[in-house]
Parts: sequence; C-alpha cells; structure tokens
Amino acid sequence: MKIIGKTEDGFIIQAESNELANMVGYHSEYYARDTKSPLEVGRIYPISALYKQATETIEAYKEIREQFTKVSNSLSKLLAQISPAPGDKSK
Repeated sequence: MKIIGKTEDGFIIQAESNELANMVGYHSEYYARDTKSPLEVGRIYPISALYKQATETIEAYKEIREQFTKVSNSLSKLLAQISPAPGDKSK
C-alpha cells in the first residue's frame, strides 16, 4: 500500500487488490470477487470497525484459551484422583 495523496480529513492510497481485500477482511482478492460484497470503486469500507472486531476476537480467543487451560488442568487433577493412571502404585 502506498499513500499517494492527502484529502481534507484523510488520505488517498494505492493498494494492490490482495492488500485491499485483506484490509476489508477477505483472505484474498479471489474471495472478494466471489461474494455479494465485491471490492468496488466508491464503496465505503469500515476499516476501523473491522480492526476493532479483529482485535476483540483475538482478545476473546486468548481469554477462552486461558480458561480452557484452567478447566483442563482442573479436570486432569480430578480424574487423577478418581482413577490413577495405569501402573501408578501410589494409591
């Protein structure tokens, strides 16, 4: 992406098709072509909202992964108390 100009409240950019497709949430320009919302001149893309949604999704994933690890560890401890591993002579 290259900034090629400035407007009163923003910029004019030059971007390759794949770059633009990625910025608006598509995997590639091919996915963008095959949807009901293809890349078009004049279309307004809510980049800030997409970015916010992506960062919130990443944070939620981190939280879910952390909680999953805690639950998994607790479950492992509980199962170890109920049924020791084969060959465990401590019980």
